[in-house]
Amino acid sequence: IKVLEQTIVGTISATAGGAVSTSSGAQVRLPANAVVTQNGQSYTGSISVAMQWIDPTADDLHQRLVGDLSGIDVEGNEVVLGTFGMMNVELWDDQGNELHLAEEARAELTWPVPSERLSEAPQSIPVWSYDEELGTWIEEEVALQDGNRFVGEVGHFSSWNLDWKGPSILVEGQVTYNNSSGSILTAFRVEVHSPLFGSRGGYLTPDGEFQFRRFPADEVFDLTIKNICGETIYEETYGPFSQDTDLGVIDISNNGTGETSVSGIAVDCDNNPIEGAIVQIETSLNKYYIEETESDGQFEFTVPFCGSSTSAEVSIVDPNQMLVSAPQSI
Repeated sequence: IKVLEQTIVGTISATAGGAVSTSSGAQVRLPANAVVTQNGQSYTGSISVAMQWIDPTADDLHQRLVGDLSGIDVEGNEVVLGTFGMMNVELWDDQGNELHLAEEARAELTWPVPSERLSEAPQSIPVWSYDEELGTWIEEEVALQDGNRFVGEVGHFSSWNLDWKGPSILVEGQVTYNNSSGSILTAFRVEVHSPLFGSRGGYLTPDGEFQFRRFPADEVFDLTIKNICGETIYEETYGPFSQDTDLGVIDISNNGTGETSVSGIAVDCDNNPIEGAIVQIETSLNKYYIEETESDGQFEFTVPFCGSSTSAEVSIVDPNQMLVSAPQSI
């Protein structure tokens, strides 16, 4: 995941109201005398507006988005979502205390629509807020298209999301490497891409299995598999599917990924073997691998790497003594 910087984009007079915008065109507009303190008292000072717009076309959307793009609609159904952009908004007073909209007050939010998504934009779209206690998106409002933007009103501040909604299915499959499974498959990343669904993905299990739950039904999508170098080694278009679907076995060969066995014995400062020590390996590609030692301190595991060779650093953590070794280059 990526942590978003808390950026103050501007200030608004609580008594006069006003609007602030980001360079991307996202905007918050507050009416006059509409903000209260955490105790519910009317606030009359200057309001600092912290705001972040999350671009639905960003390559790293899966790391920036809040939740997992599923939610509960106004009828109480669990649905899959396709985002047209998210917005995080917080209000603060001069002392760094969080402020809130007064009861019955409404604020206007404006979301920009990227040019490559404009042709897909509906005239109206549900607006969802993220419920941190339930851990899901809740359908609350409606925004209307106005040229290359959506405009809607909200009654509180949260993470807000513009999404179409639809029924969900399960899409799964299995990947093999030269017709077999193995730990090398954990270095392969599988991703799905579609215009409305966006992009999301993750790493394979040692058995090469993958599952995309809460996947939108009746959606044509591209499935890609990337090796540890980030190179696309498989790409295919699938769908649409109206029910749970198993894509079967996808075999990969000659993908430019190597693997090596790393073994050793973890010992303490008196050269006694450590049971349950944590072995950490960090490769030059910023990939991490972790293994726990046996009763005699021994460890052995397979580490994949990119190209003909790579470098790495090994360190041992003794959780009992709260000590860590100096990293050893290999």
